[in-house]
Amino acid sequence: MTVHFITEQGIVSSDEIRGSFPKGLTKRYDYRQISDNDFRIEISTSQLSVTYHIIPSNYLKTFTPHLEKIVHNYDVLVASRN
Repeated sequence: MTVHFITEQGIVSSDEIRGSFPKGLTKRYDYRQISDNDFRIEISTSQLSVTYHIIPSNYLKTFTPHLEKIVHNYDVLVASRN
C-alpha cells in the first residue's frame, strides 16, 4: 500500500506500508510539513486507489476528509478467436 500527500505543488510526502491487514489499519502522520491549508491523501493498492481532499476547520485544529475519487484496478481478460 502506498500513501501520498499531495498539494498543488505535487507529492510532498509518501509512505510505503507492507504487510497484510485483513481487519484494517490505523496510522498517524505528522502533517506539519505540509504548508498548504488543504491537501489530498491518495491511498493506493494493486486493486484500488482512493483520494481524499482534506480541508481544515476554521480554527485549523481539525480536518474534514471529503472522498474525491475511487479507482478500481481490475485485470482485464481479453479472449480472441482465430
